[in-house]
This record gives sequence, C-alpha cells and structure tokens, in this order.
Amino acid sequence: MVERIRKWLLDKQYDGVVLGRRDNFAWITGGSQNHVLSSTETGVAYYIITQKDIVLIADCSDLARMEKEQNPLGAKTIEVPWYGSVDKQIEELTSGKVFVSDIGIAGCANVQ
Repeated sequence: MVERIRKWLLDKQYDGVVLGRRDNFAWITGGSQNHVLSSTETGVAYYIITQKDIVLIADCSDLARMEKEQNPLGAKTIEVPWYGSVDKQIEELTSGKVFVSDIGIAGCANVQ
C-alpha cells in the first residue's frame, strides 16, 4: 500500500501526505487502528508519508501504545509533548513543501 501511495505522490507532484482518518489509517496498515473513541472520524495518531520516510506522530499520552501496538509500517516516531499541538508539529514538518492530507490538518490541502 505504501508503494501505491508513493506512486500517487509522484504522479500528483506532492512531497507527502498526512493520513489521520480512521479508515485510511486502517487501509494503509492492513487493519491497525489509530483511534481511542469509536465515534470520531479521525484518530489520535497520524502517518506522514513521503518518498523516503514514514513518520508516526502522536501526543505523549498515545504514542507509546501506538508505536508498540499499531505501527506495522515500522515508522519513525515523533512524540508531541502534552502541552504541544500535533497540528502545529505537523505544520512545522510540512512547511515549505507540497503536502496534502485526508483531513486538511495543519494547512494541508484536503484530498479525501
């Protein structure tokens, strides 16, 4: 699935994509879950996929569990402190590049 995403990024000339929707997270991982509450459209962790890297980002209360239990892609991880903002951290990582997202997070265009 990751290679399919990377081909799509290349075809569309995007530098990367941020995946946070529960359905897309499950699709890219083959069934893993990034949510705590089943009533939300988005989860607590996000995959950032580029041609070279895969990063899993979440706040400090969720990252350890996500890394251990829900990271079959073996992504590098970024922990956002409890006082920080995941949105802001993603914005810093994607700034100056052409990133899209499935939820429009951090100013990325929504391509869902």
